[in-house]
Amino acid sequence: MSELAANFPGLAEPWASVVIGVIAIAVIVWISVLVRVVRGVLRSELDQGMKVVWVVFIMSSQPLGVLLWLLVGRHHTPRVTA
Repeated sequence: MSELAANFPGLAEPWASVVIGVIAIAVIVWISVLVRVVRGVLRSELDQGMKVVWVVFIMSSQPLGVLLWLLVGRHHTPRVTA
């Protein structure tokens, strides 16, 4: 750790590990939300072309795409039970 702290002096601060931990948790939560949204698109009764459009839109503009699917897309498409 001392070599890492020597290369990055900000990591020697006591709050740095807390910030890194919070960022790591936020990234894990975001990836899980993203996976759930893409699974929801793929399980919906949309035709294949619209599924591709939604997945490309979600992956290309992630915060907006996820938000729009959760607000608009999933309420208008019944889910297929597998």
